[in-house]
Amino acid sequence: MKIKMKMILLICGVVVLSVFPLSFIVLLRNQDIITDKTIEVCRNLSHNVASSATEELLIDVTYDGTRSAVTGLQDAGIHGLLNAYVLNVDGEYVADMRDEHLGQTANPELLANFRKMKDLDMERIKGNPDLLRFVYPIFITYKGQNLRVGEAVFEFDEAQVYEPIQETRRTVFIVAGIIFGVAIIIAIATAILITRPILSLSEGASIIGSGDLSHRISISSSDEIGQLAHSFNNMTARIQDFTQNLEDKVEQRTKELNETLEQVQALKVQQDGDYFLTSLLARPLQTNKNRSNFISSEFVIEQKKKFSFRKWDSEIGGDYCITDTIRLDGRNYTVFLNADAMGKSIQGAGGALVLGAAFNATLIQAKLGKSSIQYPEIWLRDTYRDLQNIFVSFDGTMYMSMVMGLVDEETGFMYFINCEHPFTVLYRRGQASFLEEELELRKLGVPGEEEKISVKSFQLDAGDVIICGSDGRDDLITTKPDGTESINEDEFQFLRHVELCEGDIGKILDYTRSNFKLMDDISLLRISYKENMPNVVESTVPGHVREKMNRSYELIAEGKEEEALQSIKEFVHHGRDLPELLKTVGRLYFNKGDYNSAAECFKEFVSISPNDQEYLYAVSNCCRLADRLEEAADFGERLLLREPGNVLNLLNLADIYARMEQSKRALTLVDKALHLEPENEQAAFLRDSIVQRMATSNETREILELMEKGDHLYKKRQYNRALKQYEKVLDLDRTHRKAIYRAANCNAFARNYAQAVEYFGRVLALDPENYHAYNNLAVIYFEQKEYNQAFLSLQRALRIEPSFTAAQRNMAQVERMLENRGEGATEASREYADRKTVAARTEEKREV
Repeated sequence: MKIKMKMILLICGVVVLSVFPLSFIVLLRNQDIITDKTIEVCRNLSHNVASSATEELLIDVTYDGTRSAVTGLQDAGIHGLLNAYVLNVDGEYVADMRDEHLGQTANPELLANFRKMKDLDMERIKGNPDLLRFVYPIFITYKGQNLRVGEAVFEFDEAQVYEPIQETRRTVFIVAGIIFGVAIIIAIATAILITRPILSLSEGASIIGSGDLSHRISISSSDEIGQLAHSFNNMTARIQDFTQNLEDKVEQRTKELNETLEQVQALKVQQDGDYFLTSLLARPLQTNKNRSNFISSEFVIEQKKKFSFRKWDSEIGGDYCITDTIRLDGRNYTVFLNADAMGKSIQGAGGALVLGAAFNATLIQAKLGKSSIQYPEIWLRDTYRDLQNIFVSFDGTMYMSMVMGLVDEETGFMYFINCEHPFTVLYRRGQASFLEEELELRKLGVPGEEEKISVKSFQLDAGDVIICGSDGRDDLITTKPDGTESINEDEFQFLRHVELCEGDIGKILDYTRSNFKLMDDISLLRISYKENMPNVVESTVPGHVREKMNRSYELIAEGKEEEALQSIKEFVHHGRDLPELLKTVGRLYFNKGDYNSAAECFKEFVSISPNDQEYLYAVSNCCRLADRLEEAADFGERLLLREPGNVLNLLNLADIYARMEQSKRALTLVDKALHLEPENEQAAFLRDSIVQRMATSNETREILELMEKGDHLYKKRQYNRALKQYEKVLDLDRTHRKAIYRAANCNAFARNYAQAVEYFGRVLALDPENYHAYNNLAVIYFEQKEYNQAFLSLQRALRIEPSFTAAQRNMAQVERMLENRGEGATEASREYADRKTVAARTEEKREV
């Protein structure tokens, strides 16, 4: 349907919806008005007739007056009135305008219908012609009652009554038809005026769309359509200009794009050059220099970022692996490290370069003999701290997860630490499992981790394989049969890969590539102990040595330890084949008091069985008793790194450092022991002795000087200055009771009540029986008008020291304040009053 027809229909529809409903409303309203007027006329006629007929109907005499009134209606010229008659109470026609029913009796049904009406009412009667019948009941008041004496009935020709309405309807339809015709003419004219420029615009657009860009749309109007045509002509002109100059512009744009591409290519070459240089720097830092005869090592690395530089294809990323052999404490160890730097591409590679350079420097120092006297646990701790300090200095911009470890070439005992790296895997006899159950250290670069270090250990059996890997081993994308992808969230899946590929890291990497999509760099490092090596027949212990051992056990059971020692000490050189011999001889030396010899036996046993941590403590303890403190500290620190919660070792180390005059370290260790076992009397005694030893140290002298200055200012009532001195003391010794107590009083005198309450709380935590602190705390509560709290503090002070006069005076004052406030005694105050009453009565009995 064209727009012209749409506009015509729209205007005609508006006219129809506006005119015809209005016409119908007018007609219906006129009909109601005529009906109301007719009823009004009937009501007036009824009143006139009723006034003439009332007495005649009541007396039942001649009805001349009524008949005259009704007959006169015929000449009244009432439009549409066909007949009028009056019925008396018996239903007889007493007056009739046409004299047709005069003297007759009305139909009973008709009469019954009339008698139902209580007021003037109208009903339509269908017939020829249709009638409008109005019935008016006539009443008269007689002796206070309304008596019905008859009815006046008027019949109108309905067609004549509503004849004006028909005239009006015809007029309305004629006028509406004229209006509708005019509307159609207006609609057609409007449609022509509006659609002509639109059709012209459409025709011009079609011509331009067919390719004639020289065509212009000619519309002279200034309305919106004219503006649209003007804009369309401008657009056509620009398109024509663009088309004519397209080749030049394409050539210019191509030139610009080529220049940009050359710049991008230059930057890409420069970036790839940086990548290539970084990969060249990283390559010599990731080496497998393990030369052990019993421990094999290998690793594979696949970085996510691949690039090409000139004729070389390479890759770059943050994964790092290295293995080597170093000598510690006269033994060869295979050192390994697998790490993953935070970030992608160059950022991760930067972390790997930093780690590689630092770790290689540490290995060089170890090979030069600077670490040859160190024990493996100590070497791991010191190396970790060096690396941690380096990465912390980057202030959060570089983090590194790693697994670093040492494997004893002779025994297969492994020491390692895990810094938020994926769990280490043990592959033993076809089964893969994790060595760790939880991670204790965060990544390198996270501050505050230096003191949390603990060294894990594990005894490898012949044929065991250890596999370390970065998180790329778990960050895999699986493609489902329906084509959707999902990220692996099962950390145990790698164990299944290890078992499926029989611990071969090359096969593991190939299997991962072929079945999954890699999301990150991936590196795998493999360490095996005595793999595919023939069983070596160990040397046997001579039979007479075993006989001597058995005889020594019997002598020990009989209490003859000296004789037992003399019988077997000459066979100590068989200790490597019979470690129990070393343990027995060591215990006999220890019981004898020969701590040096006992220490040597235990040291030899630990070198053979490094997994027996009980004898690490035994070596440390014997060296301490033999006054070999440096050596004792080394073995104690080794055990501390393996078992940070060993209270016995903590106390042993604390005593060692105290005797070495390293009081701060000693106090730190004994405080750890007290934290683990607050009721340990030995730890408390050791702490007191350490504090006493510190009395002669420089730190203690500094504390004494600060306390002296603070006490001097305290006596001069310069409390704020005194408080600073006491706080300096607490920086050196946070449990100094007098300093805490004086700091609490200074805050109280300076009205720093919140700080004072905190310090008094610290005093009472250290010394729950300090009744002076309870009394002073009550004074603070009293000043703050917290009388119930003051009462409870004073009550506790008097429980500890009933004769404390100051507390008694303060108690009396608090009780008066409670009484004055009308609060009455609390449960605590009533309990205290009861106790005083009982005490008074007891005293009276004693006096009697």
